[in-house]
Amino acid sequence: MITEWDLVCEKSWLKTLAKLLLFTGFALGSFCSGLVSDRYGRKIAIWVCSVTMVVFGVITSFVPWYPVFVVTWWITGTMAIACYTAAFVWTMEVAAGKWKIYLGMSMNYSWPICRLIIAGLAWGFRDWHWHLRCISALVAVGAVILFWLPESPRWLIARGRMDDAKKVLSDASKKNGMPVEPEQIMLTPPSAAASKGGFLDIMRHPTLRVHVLIMYFNWFTTAFIMYGLALSWQSLTGGLFLNFIIGTILDFPAKTLAMFMVLKVGRKYPYMIGSTITGVMFLLTLFIERDVYPSNWPIVVLALIGNFTTTMCFAILYMYTGELMPTTVRAAGVGSSSLVSKIGGTLSTTVAALADIHPAIPTVIFATMAIISGAITFFVPETMGRKMPETIDDIEIEPLCGKKLPEKAVSEENKPWMMPQEKQGLGLHLSPSAVSLG
Repeated sequence: MITEWDLVCEKSWLKTLAKLLLFTGFALGSFCSGLVSDRYGRKIAIWVCSVTMVVFGVITSFVPWYPVFVVTWWITGTMAIACYTAAFVWTMEVAAGKWKIYLGMSMNYSWPICRLIIAGLAWGFRDWHWHLRCISALVAVGAVILFWLPESPRWLIARGRMDDAKKVLSDASKKNGMPVEPEQIMLTPPSAAASKGGFLDIMRHPTLRVHVLIMYFNWFTTAFIMYGLALSWQSLTGGLFLNFIIGTILDFPAKTLAMFMVLKVGRKYPYMIGSTITGVMFLLTLFIERDVYPSNWPIVVLALIGNFTTTMCFAILYMYTGELMPTTVRAAGVGSSSLVSKIGGTLSTTVAALADIHPAIPTVIFATMAIISGAITFFVPETMGRKMPETIDDIEIEPLCGKKLPEKAVSEENKPWMMPQEKQGLGLHLSPSAVSLG
């Protein structure tokens, strides 16, 4: 690519510009995906993003002009992150209990697996044109498979589309060997006001606003540190492929540990401890003299531990944020959080440059932010074992730190979605929080 368009010497800045523009696409895609997904549905958002990604991915592989390449590649990257954001929310909403954790956390493995696939394609196809065409073909397969997948029943119920939700649940019950007809399924509909919601509603509710702002800081911090480390990892290993593969291999145990912790311990305290460990690892590097030990191995080890715990924290954030958000604004909440993380990743390049002034400056910044991130998470409730909120009204009974209001302080009107399942005769009686296709 560099040789094809002669991106060297006075043209070398064009490479940096393309990368920065791609980051803006990631940010825009994350945010807009949430808005579209909450408004028109998870499945529609995934399908539109997938098809657009295939079309522009193929176009990108053929364009002979660099400016056009940058534009089409920007659109492809924007659709890629938008597709992932919508798909993650859909995955969380089609299952409940431990299966929600297994499926939702397993989505995190898609990053290292795809990175290994890309590394293999790059090794096997030295021609980047065929590289893009192979990736587009994989996405096309996914777009076709979407035809057989249902819309999220939680989203349908939250939007008041009861008949569509009953059909999805009935079809799922038949495939699971426990057939229930749509007319036998009793669902509690939300109020007309509760069934609507958008990004601005997140900021209007005091408790939800505090939770979201804390999560924004957490997403910013983890991305800030992860990308900041990535910028200095070239100095830790000798070659591009080795550097790439080491970072990928570390992803697997980190995300496996994150899944185990989320399943057995929870979300809140594993994140707090992981983020604090990251900060401590960075602080310890300040007390180790450089160029004293071979290859500065103590600093390398501490940096790898910090990278490991940061990766674990980032994997937890997706699940944690999704469970905090009501269904009506869940995709917007996760998408806007992802947008904030892209801002953090972009700004990490600026902070890393401060090492030219003094090598300790980036380290102090990363350590301070990681420790603060772990501390303020104390004010976010634990979501393990709790039903996911369906509407913003549900957040009213969940104050800061997760302390529940006295039962008498919660009116029946405020908790129609949180009521336990009632036995009302034959059929399937569900609150939306109990919906699952498993």
